Amino acid sequence: MKGFTLARLIITVAVISVLAASVFVWIDPVAKIGQAKDRQRTKEVLEIVRAVDAYVKDHRGALPVLGAVPTAKTVICTEQGAADVTCDGNSAHCLRIADSDFYVEYLPTLPIDPDKTSNQDTGYYFKKGENNQLVVGACSTYGTADVVSTTTIQVSCPAYAGGYCWYEADATTKSCDTVCSDNGFICVETIRYASDVDSGDTGYCALNKAFGAACSSACFLGNDPTYQDYSPAHAGGGIICSYRTDIFPCDFNVAGYSNLCPCE
Repeated sequence: MKGFTLARLIITVAVISVLAASVFVWIDPVAKIGQAKDRQRTKEVLEIVRAVDAYVKDHRGALPVLGAVPTAKTVICTEQGAADVTCDGNSAHCLRIADSDFYVEYLPTLPIDPDKTSNQDTGYYFKKGENNQLVVGACSTYGTADVVSTTTIQVSCPAYAGGYCWYEADATTKSCDTVCSDNGFICVETIRYASDVDSGDTGYCALNKAFGAACSSACFLGNDPTYQDYSPAHAGGGIICSYRTDIFPCDFNVAGYSNLCPCE
């Protein structure tokens, strides 16, 4: 009789456990889905951090982005779109991870947040932290805790492109050889960097904008004969805004124009 009672007890407990689990799933499926998304976000943020850390070590501290890393949360992307994207209240053009080497050697595909669908708005962000560390995180989460990683990677340059640090000349008579030397680097003669335009040929001129140039939609090819002599330099008022596709001359300068210089 005791054996029978124990068996019935075990069956009863098992049935209650199954029913309780079923009720939990039925009551709170949204929570379970949200928690799963946050786990995916955590995993993908760490993937981005690992890839960027390896890239930085191989590129003398340079980040794989095009332009400057701001102190506000700015969405990272593979391709720039025509409109601003928003992350935690900050609305801006996405910060493009533009160096093709990054996707070949470090992270084949930039992750996209489980609630996003476009590589123009991945739902993940970069920002410069209080001590100039690179901060990587998810723009939104299901839970109350942020999904974020404050890395040991330093945002050490005014702007980046092509795996190099870029500096602006503080005098229009300075060549890039001098500019880079002043900052403890050497100028890179052979640099080209990816097209700074979206699929509709709208220009962003991320480098020029990083140094305060007032570019609108006018962003000229660096190998355009009309603007080649000045690319990727810009005048003090932002008259010339361009992106480079030709080989950069480190000893070149034009009176009245400030050089933007690739240094390593």
